[in-house]
Amino acid sequence: MNLKNTIKYFLLLFVSFKSFAQVKPQKVDLDKFSFNVNYQILPKKFVAFEKRVFSTETVVGNDFASYYPNVIALRNRVDLYGWKRGPRTSNVDVEVILKSFTLGEPKLETRIDESKDKNGVVVKTTYYFVTAKIEAKGSAIVKVKALLNESGKDEETVYPFDKDYVYKSNNEHVNPEVVKDLYKTQKTDFYNKNIIDYVDLVTYQTNNKVNKLYGFEPTTYSDNLWIIDSKDEEGAIQKEALEAVKVIFSKMTATAPIDEIVTEMNPLIEYFDSLKTKYTENDKSSKKIRYSAYYNLGRIYIHLDQPEKAIKEGEGLIANDYDKKDGKRIIEDANYDLENFKNSPLKSKHNPVLN
Repeated sequence: MNLKNTIKYFLLLFVSFKSFAQVKPQKVDLDKFSFNVNYQILPKKFVAFEKRVFSTETVVGNDFASYYPNVIALRNRVDLYGWKRGPRTSNVDVEVILKSFTLGEPKLETRIDESKDKNGVVVKTTYYFVTAKIEAKGSAIVKVKALLNESGKDEETVYPFDKDYVYKSNNEHVNPEVVKDLYKTQKTDFYNKNIIDYVDLVTYQTNNKVNKLYGFEPTTYSDNLWIIDSKDEEGAIQKEALEAVKVIFSKMTATAPIDEIVTEMNPLIEYFDSLKTKYTENDKSSKKIRYSAYYNLGRIYIHLDQPEKAIKEGEGLIANDYDKKDGKRIIEDANYDLENFKNSPLKSKHNPVLN
């Protein structure tokens, strides 16, 4: 059954449900049904579309130069999602400074182990190992122009990224020359691995900090709905419904409006809603079916950017008195979205971007 026919089928099915008497189901179990959605992580600070221009620069110290000869590629690893990249000193300017990555002198250290021989005499054994420390120094400077700030002034924030990397011999040895030689063979790999890790860390943390404030980071989230595992007709019907939900959500992108997706989802929403009045008994199976209806609707409404409706479903789930903690989680997730929408003119996690 293709999607269009499935939606028509559920429209007819919903109409027929209205004439159903209340039903007591057979014994039912619930299984998880997974699907993916795409959306944006909204920024803490909203910036008007026409002002979303940013720039980046990377200052590469001598220790990093041979590892990163292509400074432009390194600079472009810092990205402000949903913004247009512009010339230096744009409205938001991010400068990453990779200052130094210095390996200090190795130290020969000891550990004394005490044990008793068969005669009860304490025997001391000295074990040797080598330690060495790399001191990494770097930072990111984020400059934001006055027109984006409530203060009406240019603002600058410095994020320090100083970090130490410590080498220690893999194995201790009673012969100090053995651990010294081991250090000589391992120090280059130790340095090379950690300088790459450090630059990756600085880039990641810079992106994370800037995008939390201003970016529209696209993300894919894997969620679950509950499907009725039952031999009666309802189990087969709900399987069709959830497969249709999955197909509709698969068309969702983070950067496009979801009006059409909402329209396509409406017959399926009506189907899940009908289960609440179709199965009204107080037995466990009826409660499970109503629980699945409330839960599925709550998750669907959250991903359709309708948190107020999700809260009502969460409250209904709690009142249904089966696995109430899931109702609380739906309400928490919905309130999180409401709080984000409150701080922004945007009322959706699906918005056009500039890049």
